[in-house]
Formats: sequence, structure tokens, C-alpha cells
Amino acid sequence: MPIRPIDMQNMLPRAQQLSEMNQNRLNRSRNMLNLQVNEQNNQIEKTMNKVNNTEDAYKASINKDGSNKKNNQKDKEKANKEKQTKDSESSKLINNIGNHIDIKI
Repeated sequence: MPIRPIDMQNMLPRAQQLSEMNQNRLNRSRNMLNLQVNEQNNQIEKTMNKVNNTEDAYKASINKDGSNKKNNQKDKEKANKEKQTKDSESSKLINNIGNHIDIKI
């Protein structure tokens, strides 16, 4: 089946469109990578130009043993939570005692 001139006229523009579409598809990953790099560079510039908040440094206090006040508060909160769970478990046991009576004669 030979290719006629009319078929060639239809095939050439279509071949150019297909090659352009394939090239765009191949370049998509490269373009996405460039966009991500640019975004990251912009974020780095913003963080470098940003003034740090100095109030946080004044709030921190160091104890004699070298631990921060915030860490002590976290430890206390954990201890309180553990106490509450132990208390709730013991209260469950106390509430269950005497609820069920087995009598055998």
C-alpha cells in the first residue's frame, strides 16, 4: 500500500505535534525539579532574612542541674498523667469489688 501525497500532507503536521507532545512529556520532570529548587531557594532566602524572636531566650531558665524549666514541666505533666491512669485503674478495681456476690449453700 503506497503512501500518496494527500496522506503525507496529513501526516507531517501530525508528526510535528506528536514530537512536540513527547518532548513536553519528557521535559516535565526536569521542569518540576527546577520549580522545586527555586521554591527551596526562596524559602532559604526568607529564613535568612527573617529576624529571630529574642523573647524566647529570656523565658528559658536553666536549673543547677542543667535542665530547662520546660523539660521539668513536661516531666511533671507525664508524672501527673501516670498518676491519673493509676488512680483510674485503682478506682475501677474498687468500684468492681462487691458488685458481684456468689452465694453457695
